[in-house]
Amino acid sequence: MLAATLKMAAHKPVIRVGRIAGQFAKPRSRAVERVGGRELPVYRGHMVNGPEPTPEARRHDPLRLLTSYMSAGDVMEHLGWRGSAFAGHQPPLVEPRVWTSHEALVLDYELPMVRELGDDRRWLGSTHWPWIGERTRQLDGAHLDLVADIVNPVAVKVGPTTTVAEITGLCERLDPLRDPGRLTLIARMGADLVRDTLPALVEAVRLAGHPVIWLSDPMHGNTVTGPDGHKTRLLETMAREIRGFLRAVTDAGGTAGGLHLETTPDDVLECVADLSVFEGRAVRRSSLCDPQLNPEQAVALASVWADVDVRRGAGAQAAPVCGAAAQPVPR
Repeated sequence: MLAATLKMAAHKPVIRVGRIAGQFAKPRSRAVERVGGRELPVYRGHMVNGPEPTPEARRHDPLRLLTSYMSAGDVMEHLGWRGSAFAGHQPPLVEPRVWTSHEALVLDYELPMVRELGDDRRWLGSTHWPWIGERTRQLDGAHLDLVADIVNPVAVKVGPTTTVAEITGLCERLDPLRDPGRLTLIARMGADLVRDTLPALVEAVRLAGHPVIWLSDPMHGNTVTGPDGHKTRLLETMAREIRGFLRAVTDAGGTAGGLHLETTPDDVLECVADLSVFEGRAVRRSSLCDPQLNPEQAVALASVWADVDVRRGAGAQAAPVCGAAAQPVPR
């Protein structure tokens, strides 16, 4: 539905990429939290520990790496990326498959899935399109070492503290050959900062000769705490970041290539139009960590992109990309 919204409005091909088949871990800003007067390790995703507020559930369990691998394999099979999928009665593909992507965060999971191609090249078999997050993109870090050494297309998230020197260093490390399609930069600036901080970064990358695609992540820079104590995101704030992103990227001569969203097919209300929604009422939630968009909200944000894209002619050389999260989690 998201891809169709963009395609119909922008009249451009759309590459569908899901935050699926491996998005089972989450970097956290704190190592511990207090629950009921007791200090516990934070929940870091099903790949690492459990969400239940007990010492046993929050203990890091390496066997979860195996259950995550098996769950990811099930998703890949259902998407048609394995030869055994729907064996004997798989219908012909009427549209391109959904590609997979996740943050390459847990190196104990990622490194064993690096494969040699036999010509001194390596590829990462855990996903089609790995990305490195804002918290782990250090130039001398092990996460960047991983994606610099593989032939997959790769992406990096960049936030408002990113400097020109940092972003040009990232591009030189990950895209030394200036290869179109190799590197995508995912901007998560926040609606109040995107117009001021992003243009200089886009211009620096362009002047350095790197043919990157820019994606907008309008969610992670706009998280707030609601009156009920749960994290949420305001729809208009996210829409404002999308508009600011498109203007910043196109005015600086970059290629605006699409959206990176967190969504769920469930009828939840984790992101809202106004914080007053939470006052005096029970709110439907399914996320164990960050708030997600329900289908109607996701289409609304895709429509914001499509509307601005049509009016400004943004990213005319790019194929918009929809990133969405909707997958079974390992138990």
